[in-house]
Amino acid sequence: MLYSYLNCFRQIVVNGIKENKIRVNKNTRIKVFQSDKSNEIQSVNLCGDSLCINLRKNIDIMQECFVLIEGHLLKVNYSPLFKTDEFDNLFAYDGPLGYIYHKEYTEFYVWSPVATKINLLLFKNFDTSIQEEPEVFEMQRLDKGFSMQK
Repeated sequence: MLYSYLNCFRQIVVNGIKENKIRVNKNTRIKVFQSDKSNEIQSVNLCGDSLCINLRKNIDIMQECFVLIEGHLLKVNYSPLFKTDEFDNLFAYDGPLGYIYHKEYTEFYVWSPVATKINLLLFKNFDTSIQEEPEVFEMQRLDKGFSMQK
């Protein structure tokens, strides 16, 4: 099975190269892109059955990333990146999460470095059998991937 993942912000690993009989040499067609914009490849290294694609710029984790390699289109999995020190250094957050109630208002906090937009939905009734439209508040995106709404 051919699959790819983000090892760090500037490196994509593609596994299953030999299994899928993809020959890697200087003529191998490889393209990395996000939102129809190509990401410049710095170098490509073959390590066993894996291909390491090193990029000149960081991947924007708020957008999907794809690798096109010899006609195979692969969506890049970001999950392994989230376990790295590099990710923690950029997005670690130790502030409040959830909600903080005050007599005059309630603050809501959500941490999601990959979300481009978060909406807070407030319902007047807590009865799920009642059909109602929630009041929608777009949360304000702040530093380190968290959002807040008062």
